[in-house]
Amino acid sequence: MPLGGLKSLASLLTALPLGGGSLDEAARSFYLVPLLALAVGAASASPSALAVEAGVGYIAGGAVYTLAYILLTGGIHMDGLADYSDVLGSRASGGEALRILKDPRKGAFAALALSLAIALSIVFPGEVLRLSSPGAFIILAASSHSGAAASMYMLLAAGPPEPYRGMARAFSLEARGRVALFAATSTASATASSAALALYGYPWWLVPLQWLSSLATGVWVLRSARSTLGYVNGDVAGFCFEASRIASIVATALALGVAGV
Repeated sequence: MPLGGLKSLASLLTALPLGGGSLDEAARSFYLVPLLALAVGAASASPSALAVEAGVGYIAGGAVYTLAYILLTGGIHMDGLADYSDVLGSRASGGEALRILKDPRKGAFAALALSLAIALSIVFPGEVLRLSSPGAFIILAASSHSGAAASMYMLLAAGPPEPYRGMARAFSLEARGRVALFAATSTASATASSAALALYGYPWWLVPLQWLSSLATGVWVLRSARSTLGYVNGDVAGFCFEASRIASIVATALALGVAGV
């Protein structure tokens, strides 16, 4: 079940040609999402690390990372970022918030949020590349994705599930019953990342800092969802992942700059 479930989860959350997966199986295996995100983050960061090693600039390296990430995931989380940003920008709640969320047209706030997210996803990873080594960057990027996935899991586990038979409802309900398994995979991911980072000579505490940044962002998104929609759906989850990932990598760049390592 873990391998089959991981394949179903990867089929849903990435653009990899793995064949169709079972939604129910993916939901039951959702506790593995920190490990899946760790792998996706490492795969997204590796081309940019190689590019910097080959002599491209750091900002260009950040752009390579962002492009690889979007290609690997199909931009699934960024779509949620755009949709829920329109809700936040409108300050609507209840039925009006849902109407805005389901409108297939992207509004001005969605365009602004996407532009800002992409800019931050280029500039701050570029700064991390400048302040660290290519190998350390891969670890830090992977950990930022893993922490963001953990934030998304906790959002779906703690938030009110969507009151209709949407895809996120199954994940919300399954997440609540597998918190212990999720805690184990999260601990394994964070511990492995911290140990690997220390081997490269960088402070191990950068990984807990990333996770704390992500989880704090998740708490904010949960409070926001309660006051707008009244529940958590797939768009809110996607927004949470992107906001948490960006908060994590920004915190990483700032900490590296302050620590001077």
